[in-house]
Amino acid sequence: AQLKIRMPNANTPLLAPPPTCWATAAPDNHWCGSGSANHPGQAGYSQATGKLYPNGIWKYNPTYGWRFCNLNLNQCKQACVALGGCAELSFSSSRCCFPAASQCKGSDRPQDQKLVVVPCRHPPPPVPRPPPPVPRPPPPPVPPPPPPPVPYPPPPVPCPPCPPPPMPSPPPPSPPPPSPPPPSSPPQPPPPRPPPPLPSPPPPNAPPLRPPQIPPRADVKAILEQAFTVLREIVNKQIRNPLSIGAIVGTGATIAVLVSCLLVM
Repeated sequence: AQLKIRMPNANTPLLAPPPTCWATAAPDNHWCGSGSANHPGQAGYSQATGKLYPNGIWKYNPTYGWRFCNLNLNQCKQACVALGGCAELSFSSSRCCFPAASQCKGSDRPQDQKLVVVPCRHPPPPVPRPPPPVPRPPPPPVPPPPPPPVPYPPPPVPCPPCPPPPMPSPPPPSPPPPSPPPPSSPPQPPPPRPPPPLPSPPPPNAPPLRPPQIPPRADVKAILEQAFTVLREIVNKQIRNPLSIGAIVGTGATIAVLVSCLLVM
């Protein structure tokens, strides 16, 4: 049977290259192939090989072999992969790197950073979670317990004989009626005034009675003015008591007597 190989066409999608994983070489693993014996991993390189990665400057160093310059570390990794079959590289601080298609342990360029390609360790696939447990059907509802039987009420206990009702207390004695007031005696009339004493007869051999001495007219006028002044003061003060009334009456009587005297004179 003839094996037919199907070549991809323009409509066939290209698969992405597998990822390249790097690791730092051991401390005693350096670049090899100095002098006339270059690195065995560069045996297939030529000037045309550098065109596979045109971003860098591809040159040949007679001491250490082919190299890329003016690249950073990540660009050197991309350039080594672009040349095909990348196995290791040695990166210098001058931004130059030496790629190789095979690994070689040597002692050249110990100041460089040497990286080697290692198999990629893919993380293990996540363990599938177990399916959630099937929920159990809820238990059937438990019927409530029947109510306890209602006991028959016991026969009523006869009540003991009730005590006799208490005797009503006698009402308190009523207060004695108030005694009638004593009969009021009628008002007694004032006793009659005794008659004025009769003038005693003059004793025998008594001197004849003289008529009363009437004061001079000027004295009566002065007494009358003084009496009027006292009466005016009493009336102005309006003293309303029995003594003041008596004083007014007495003063009025005195004034009347004095007026009669003036009339007689």
